[in-house]
Amino acid sequence: VAVLVLGFGAVTISQQLTRPASVVALEQITSAPDAQSASTTMPDGGVVTAHWSASTGQSVLVTDGMPALPTDRTYELWF
Repeated sequence: VAVLVLGFGAVTISQQLTRPASVVALEQITSAPDAQSASTTMPDGGVVTAHWSASTGQSVLVTDGMPALPTDRTYELWF
């Protein structure tokens, strides 16, 4: 039983340590008392949502349904 508990704990800690920074920031933003967000639907049907919090000093842009670009193109975000 102890080995199972230690193994489960190690996996859980590993997952927490390897989470993308954007996921961690979004969790911190959404739990902040001053959390705000704004969404818009793009002409191509994609949805873009900005999340931010002044108290955490962080912002995250979440997209859903953005069309794939040709390999010689890339999306840019100017902030």
